[in-house]
Amino acid sequence: MTAKEWREDNPEFAKNGNIRDYTDLLHLIILNNLENTNAELIRMNMKQSDRLVHLIENK
Repeated sequence: MTAKEWREDNPEFAKNGNIRDYTDLLHLIILNNLENTNAELIRMNMKQSDRLVHLIENK
């Protein structure tokens, strides 16, 4: 789910925060790991389409 989809599905929560404010610790850790891996792939000059495939296959 994208942040936009979450805001549309949860307008009352979206008024007071964002999706990260309402998720559990496990999902925050997973998101953080994906963001760090993506940053490393960017430093390696990997194209966005290739990064997406890599992140999906190695989740």
